Amino acid sequence: DVCSSDLVMSIRTWWKRLIGETPARRRSGQSFDRSAQALEPRELLTVFSTETVANTTRVLNQIDVATASNGTDRSVAVWVHLASPTNADIRAQLFDNNGVKTGPEIQVADTTKSELKPAVAMDSLGNFVVTWQVLQTTRAVDVVYYGLTKQRVPTPVNPAPSDPPPRNVIDIVAQRFDSNGSPMGNRLIVANSSIDEFDPSIAMTPQGPFVISYTAQVSTTNQDIRA
Repeated sequence: DVCSSDLVMSIRTWWKRLIGETPARRRSGQSFDRSAQALEPRELLTVFSTETVANTTRVLNQIDVATASNGTDRSVAVWVHLASPTNADIRAQLFDNNGVKTGPEIQVADTTKSELKPAVAMDSLGNFVVTWQVLQTTRAVDVVYYGLTKQRVPTPVNPAPSDPPPRNVIDIVAQRFDSNGSPMGNRLIVANSSIDEFDPSIAMTPQGPFVISYTAQVSTTNQDIRA
């Protein structure tokens, strides 16, 4: 959830526990079959009164939060930190099973490029993976192989006047972290073709394997889901 105060947006989190029916701060959850018949008794979820501001950085806007947790109730929140009108970064914060922050705010992606739309998943040990989209500026020259395949080539060191102007391309990247919030290995390039790839989503098993899906802008009239 995103809350606004004094024009600065912060990331706030609530911890929910399954408990018996109480008169205050409750909501019900229930699933139904095709004929609208209840599949199980109604369960009541109560929100604890404690509210935690996830972001330590309290200046500028924090938006677009995503969360993940595991079977031991450890959790992580990731969000976009709007560093400037042209630069957005990805931050994260770990929490213990009582909803208390553990460790400092994590700088997941802190470059001069715009990193947006984070998604996160966590395994049973508390290790987690964050994926996001990044806006790349490239002097793209499409190279055609046999009239079929296009490939982005690097920006020339000294571009010729006839070269096309730089253009923006959206790619998908990811980074693995251990249970303490330290990066594990190098940043992963999930998708970086000559087309736009955006809106990543991630799922992870308790043992650690994960899959990342995203939308690919195949053409102006065609979007595909890839993984």
